[in-house]
Amino acid sequence: MMTQPTALIESLHHIEKSHYSHGSVLNNAAICHRLANRLGHEGHLEVAEMMLSHALNLDPEQGDYHADHGIMLLHLKRHREAGQAFARAMALGARHACVMNGMGSVLLHQGRHAKAAEMFTRSLSLRPDSLTALQGLAEALIGMERYAQAKDILGYALHLSPHHARIHSLLNDILMNEELAQEAETPRHTGHAHRLLEEAA
Repeated sequence: MMTQPTALIESLHHIEKSHYSHGSVLNNAAICHRLANRLGHEGHLEVAEMMLSHALNLDPEQGDYHADHGIMLLHLKRHREAGQAFARAMALGARHACVMNGMGSVLLHQGRHAKAAEMFTRSLSLRPDSLTALQGLAEALIGMERYAQAKDILGYALHLSPHHARIHSLLNDILMNEELAQEAETPRHTGHAHRLLEEAA
């Protein structure tokens, strides 16, 4: 007889989902996985994460379960655990665009821009029109101060979604960085010109 997860059952009762706590439900990994996704869509992220953790305890070799677990952990801002979940998902063969995007987001959060760019590029090789991957790649390129490439990526993203607020915000960030760089260059060039004039005199 399998021991029922007490904390999960209590949480299900708390959100008035006690019908999910029946033994035949909680002993089936596939049903727990589906219920976890439903709970997540309804906004019960913490309980959904507990349900998915339970599904993984029942069947730890399902790459898709680890992938969905990583996405839930990202929403909960548990980035280190999310990275572990995505790594496990990929090791088990789950290599969809959402997994690459998820791992890319974790790497961005860690400040590992080059690795994040690599992951978002892999995602785009699977789904070239993924706005999540395009935005993530642009953010990684901005982090590496590769502004011209980032602008090209964001330009394509705007072509796909002209009113995307985050993409417009990133473009504005690039313009501000370029203006600051130009302002920093101006005194140096002015000083150099003055020295040349002094030498000529």
